[in-house]
Amino acid sequence: MELCAICKEKCIIPVEILCFNCYKKNEINCFSFLRVCLSCSIHYLELDKSKYERPYSKKCLYCSESALLHFITIKYAIKIDFSLMSLDTNQNYECPFCNEATGNQVEIYKHAIDQCPNFYIECICEKIIRRCELVAHRSSCVEFALCEECDQYIAKYALKDHLKHNHNLDTCYRCKMKIECDQMEDHVHQTCEYRSVLCEYCLKFCDYKSWKDHLNSHMNNLMDDISKLNNEYSSLLKRHELLNNLFERY
Repeated sequence: MELCAICKEKCIIPVEILCFNCYKKNEINCFSFLRVCLSCSIHYLELDKSKYERPYSKKCLYCSESALLHFITIKYAIKIDFSLMSLDTNQNYECPFCNEATGNQVEIYKHAIDQCPNFYIECICEKIIRRCELVAHRSSCVEFALCEECDQYIAKYALKDHLKHNHNLDTCYRCKMKIECDQMEDHVHQTCEYRSVLCEYCLKFCDYKSWKDHLNSHMNNLMDDISKLNNEYSSLLKRHELLNNLFERY
């Protein structure tokens, strides 16, 4: 069994490190013939920390080239060596992250990626957390929102699809209320407070919620016009009375 280039122990879930500038695809590089444990590679590249909590760079183990740690992720910084894993017949490895699951290397890898509570994952907010911390993290993460129907935290970009496919609900684009999908059309055109209605006085559309205020504005404008006309009428009467008085003098 190959030894890890960092811890010098048996290489559990061997990986090739790809993120240093000495790596060139299809060319021999520092890690072409060396492998590192998955857990060692994560700690060495500080992938167990959020990107801006890491040092800016890290030097290669064997040459002067470096990697910019703020720009790497587990997915692209390392490459799992499945061929080497398949050659190992040992069936009694422990998960290096939680020390609970046992099995061969492939089984341990699947456990770590899919189930291990202590494995590191990256939230869509780019913060690195352990899987066991995920639920607590999402309750305060700006990228997640609470679904009031099932009390689960759902990524905001996926919340609309979640409501539609899991709860048969859609959000009215006007009033933002959650309505059953098959009732949405009736709601938008007949019951939504923000549906459009035609004002028969000015022949313009306004939303139903403000329709009475809209009519009141017409009424107020009309009363202002009437008041102006009354004032003009009073002024004309006074002028008429003045003219009559002048006629009576002569």
